[in-house]
Amino acid sequence: MKINCRKKKNTDDYQIFEDISYETSDKTSHKSLFDLYLPEYGADLGNNSAPPVAVFVHGGGWRRGDKDTWKHFVFLDINLLAAFIYWCFGLYGNVGKEFARRGVPCAVISYPLTKLKTPWLLLELATSYVGTVIFLGVLFFVLFLSVFVIDFLTPVGIVNLIYRHRELGRLTVSDIFLGHLVLVNLVTLVVISVQRSKHYLKSHRLAALWATFLNLLYAALLTEHPLLTLWVTSFIVAQGALLYMNLKAKDYTHEDQIVALSKCIKKIYEIGRYTNYYDYNSIYLIGHSAGGHLCSLLALRPISLEDIGVPSSSIKGVVAISAVLHVEKLNTRAVRPLYLHPTFGKNPDDWSSACPMTHLQNKISSYLPNFLVITAEKDWHLQQEAAMFAKELESWDIHQHRVVFPRTTHMSIICNFDRHCKVLNVSVASLCVQFIQQTCNLIYQTNDLPSTEE
Repeated sequence: MKINCRKKKNTDDYQIFEDISYETSDKTSHKSLFDLYLPEYGADLGNNSAPPVAVFVHGGGWRRGDKDTWKHFVFLDINLLAAFIYWCFGLYGNVGKEFARRGVPCAVISYPLTKLKTPWLLLELATSYVGTVIFLGVLFFVLFLSVFVIDFLTPVGIVNLIYRHRELGRLTVSDIFLGHLVLVNLVTLVVISVQRSKHYLKSHRLAALWATFLNLLYAALLTEHPLLTLWVTSFIVAQGALLYMNLKAKDYTHEDQIVALSKCIKKIYEIGRYTNYYDYNSIYLIGHSAGGHLCSLLALRPISLEDIGVPSSSIKGVVAISAVLHVEKLNTRAVRPLYLHPTFGKNPDDWSSACPMTHLQNKISSYLPNFLVITAEKDWHLQQEAAMFAKELESWDIHQHRVVFPRTTHMSIICNFDRHCKVLNVSVASLCVQFIQQTCNLIYQTNDLPSTEE
């Protein structure tokens, strides 16, 4: 079986198959793709079997994120400051790379996202706009500083030429700031245009958008305060376009995300079955934050997998990293409109059905995979949930473990996935691989026991 992907990369330690679709061709979008990291050499599991495969599900509050998270903040939210920070950490490709370096194949997936209601969406757009303003401001300052240093060290005299220019010499601080804001709006429009397919923006609407902008630009230049007018009009056009596209985007729920995750696992299952790159009957679900919730819920409610032909027994383990395990705990004034209602609705019964803790307590499923629950030390609210969840796991005959990772926050625990912790003498990546190795060895030993007849 050939793996159909957009691009294939090779390194000394692993191969990357990028943008594999788990949907049919007519339904494929940028949110129905995953990257597959295959190591050159499998991990030593103490037996000669094929290595297991890890499936990593990203976080982001069910409404943000991507397998390459920086792309989400460039092309969808358009928050260039957040995009730059996540790009520096390589989120979430860093997870796939670290698993592959340790000999464990890993799929890093994207899935459809929920969306905010209008008042809170405006707040989200405002936050993204401020992030872009800050990032481009710092970038332009660094460029100007570089020009100044070059001018000081060489006889070029660029700064003097700029200062002596009649019009440029009259610029005030407010003029420079307004010019910067206009440029931010222009960058936003360019990003929307370049990635119009991700925004489902048709060509004629894009042409109308630019025609409107250029007409307003010409009109603004004829006013008494051209920069101020240009900023206001360009802001309305750029942010209005973003608001329109967000409102027109399809609204998904956590159930749609569970279905998407199930389809992705089915695709990974089939690839392993026909290629023998890994053991398709030994799948480990690993998720961070909202991704940890989705992984835990799917493992505790495996009917979604069984409905599409993947046996629940193929899920051998779950690693929940700073995961939301008690959905009802989101019912607070600050969090409710941002995460609970957009993802799970307003019905408490729906919250309960989407809660991993409820499924665990009610023992809804007869089969339960092994669990590793990892929490950041400074995730105080999630620590309590993890402790309660781990306590419930003790009543099951499975391999389960809970770890609180010291000196970490909700984001640093995944950004620094491979950073060695001196206190525990292990990194999060190594801890995950150790859990997989221990679980595989336990399963191997159990299967190797001689059968007894009455």
